[in-house]
Amino acid sequence: MKYTTIFFDFEGKWGMPFKTNYDLEKTVIKILKILKRYHLKAVFCTCGKIIEVYPDVIKKIDRNGHDMAFHGYMHEDFNKISIKELDQLLEKTEKNYLALTGKTLFGFRAPFLLGPNFYNEKIYQLFRKRGYKWCSNREIRFVEETHVQHRVKGSFYNPKNIFSKLISISKITSINLSYYILFNLLNVRLILMEDIHKVLNQSLIIDDIKPNLRILRNFNWLNYSRFPIFKLNILDFPLYSPLDCDLFGYPFPSEESNEITMNYAFKCLIKNFQMSKHFFNLNFHDWIIGTANRYKLLDKILNYLSHKETVKIVLPKELLINLKNRTEKYE
Repeated sequence: MKYTTIFFDFEGKWGMPFKTNYDLEKTVIKILKILKRYHLKAVFCTCGKIIEVYPDVIKKIDRNGHDMAFHGYMHEDFNKISIKELDQLLEKTEKNYLALTGKTLFGFRAPFLLGPNFYNEKIYQLFRKRGYKWCSNREIRFVEETHVQHRVKGSFYNPKNIFSKLISISKITSINLSYYILFNLLNVRLILMEDIHKVLNQSLIIDDIKPNLRILRNFNWLNYSRFPIFKLNILDFPLYSPLDCDLFGYPFPSEESNEITMNYAFKCLIKNFQMSKHFFNLNFHDWIIGTANRYKLLDKILNYLSHKETVKIVLPKELLINLKNRTEKYE
């Protein structure tokens, strides 16, 4: 069984790289309609400001059975604000969400994924203290994103970069050796340097890893069996699929994407789904995937997954309970 999760970075204009207006409510209704068509539940990683400004939209998402997670108050970079300020933003957002839905938040995705300090222990300590159980901050680099023209000049991923030109050797047609090698080169820091506290292996047994065995165990990446791991005692769902902005760049909501780009994006998602073994994670931004003609990609990939008998689409809380039960079995 391949467990699959669906995340939307629901950030509205507060997370967009430019200022432009778009119909946030209409966009969400379109996304909800597609999810309902396939009887699927997703997580909306939501900025606190949206809860304040669009309470009816939040109620609609909640009534449809989807989950919410914290995504900053106004899409702040957690590494650039104090722990005290972050705590205050959490307090404000949690109270507003509780008053609106009667529910609590216990998952988060940091804007910008906390990069470059991906696992800030003080930040995780604060979330643990406030009762958060899971997150989705484990950033994975994909070959596909090196082809996108929006990378900053001089960036490692800039199309003019020599390494980026080498990456273009890999074609998005079938699973091949060049893609396999380049994917792992892009993620070499995860293989060699990640300080894993607990890791989940293929048999779903959670165990402690001794420091001198971490690098060897991280080579589990080479066989594409990456599953959610416990990082600083919070279950982290890796971004195991290219983000929509990695596939489309940063289009204006009113700007339609051409058919070649749409087909390319779909093939990329399918390719990475096929390479994954036990876990797959789809990740989108509301103002990209729900606007213009890009909603068709969302519809197409969900239709594909919904017809796979070996796929089980779950919410993080469901998988968290599943893993907790398995963990207790082996303790």
